[in-house]
Amino acid sequence: AELPSKPGVTREHVKEWVDKYGEAWVARNPDAIAKLFTESAVYIERPNDRRARFEGRSAIKGYWLKQVVRKQQDIRFRQFVEDLVFDEARQVAVAKWEARFQNVGRGPISGKSVHLVQVAMLHFAGPDQVAHLEEYWASSTKRDVEISKTERKPSSCETCSFSFSSRRDLFRHLRDVTSSCSTMPDGTPCAPVPEQTELRQTLAVAYGCFQHLAGESVAQKLVSGTGGGEIREAVPSRVAPSAHLNIFVTKAQTSCILPASDTRIFWTLPVPPSFDVAKACQWHRYEYLLPLEVLAPPELSCDDPLIWALLKRLKGALSEFSTEAGKGRPATRSYDNFADNKVKSRQPLKGLRATCLELCNVRFLIISACATRAVLPGMICRIVGSVVASLRGQEDLTKRALAPNADVEVPIAPLVALILAEPLLEQDKCPPGMSWPHHLDSSFVQAWSDMLRARIASQEIETGEIVDWARKFGPLPILSEEVVKTLAQKKAMLHTEEGVRSYGVQK
Repeated sequence: AELPSKPGVTREHVKEWVDKYGEAWVARNPDAIAKLFTESAVYIERPNDRRARFEGRSAIKGYWLKQVVRKQQDIRFRQFVEDLVFDEARQVAVAKWEARFQNVGRGPISGKSVHLVQVAMLHFAGPDQVAHLEEYWASSTKRDVEISKTERKPSSCETCSFSFSSRRDLFRHLRDVTSSCSTMPDGTPCAPVPEQTELRQTLAVAYGCFQHLAGESVAQKLVSGTGGGEIREAVPSRVAPSAHLNIFVTKAQTSCILPASDTRIFWTLPVPPSFDVAKACQWHRYEYLLPLEVLAPPELSCDDPLIWALLKRLKGALSEFSTEAGKGRPATRSYDNFADNKVKSRQPLKGLRATCLELCNVRFLIISACATRAVLPGMICRIVGSVVASLRGQEDLTKRALAPNADVEVPIAPLVALILAEPLLEQDKCPPGMSWPHHLDSSFVQAWSDMLRARIASQEIETGEIVDWARKFGPLPILSEEVVKTLAQKKAMLHTEEGVRSYGVQK
């Protein structure tokens, strides 16, 4: 049936009607609300809910008496005039308003401040009355401080007799590791735990050139001179002495005595005490700087087919650690020979690859790998060691070491060239709002990475530690003339993207 309508309703009449509606709401006057509707008006609070449909002026008045008069106080109302839409031909308007009030009724939102935004479709039967109202709304609640605030009763510690202003402060005192009575000598009163210990400080730290640390780990240096504090590390700095990025969590403030040439703090963020950075970083990314001289004579140019042949052999050696079974690779492999302890994970590695880079006018191979948290960097050094040994005469070493139940001694490459690229945070295990490291200024991180790589490269050029270590496995690998001749025919495609993909190594 068509809704009754009368001509003469204008946009101004609609604005005035909404203003009267708001005034009656603020005054909590159900009689004034009822006068704004016709005798047979329909009021729909929630579409598709029969219990929220009220037909007739008396039903509408009863609804307002129950929902507004008995449950709402301190009401404020505002109409969004700029959002008003009116169809003069159909005498239909769409109006928007907001209301704020204190809920004093029963239920889950009792005692809370409510913010309500509504959009209503209004069918007018005349300038002063509506025959049909259908509303859509969204609300949010916030517990009022004055209602929810409880009196803080003083409490004291039975062990140290120190008084606290509330039981909450007492429980914090008992939970705290550094101030707990269980760690204090008998009779020594404890100091109250300061409010800021509720949050800990997360640091994104890059470090290297460890000779200045004088036997202390980076974590110890971070709190040196600040009275100490608990340190949690995503990766222990004692096993990763150089890092592009690492994550520390500490209760102490950052010390200013860190050697400026050895460390960088890129980012800090307060996190709750429950945040476990080690568990949040299940995977770590590492880099190992291997001089190309270990696999090829230094006098060869980058365009020489022998270089590319050797790099292809390197790719084959690295593919032994692929997580997928393939030609010549067993479906079941064991990584126990590459770790100090048993490796329970079936796939402790992923993304193992090699990149050729020139540092300090010397060519290096950057072997990068992503490993699980259970795999210490020593495993990466053993992988590099087995690959170098396989390419310099012990061809079946890697296969024998990966065989299940095999007991093979795997050589360990020098730790000096290993870099922790970054711990990989899992967002579902991080505090809300913690994003790492995508929001960092990449130029700062890249500048540190370039400096750290150049520093390790110059140290290797000066000492030759890695080259001397590799020579004990035998002479450089030798390829047949036929293989070199075949590769020389493909020299034209080596610089193309197809050639790079074919040999699996980035130039």
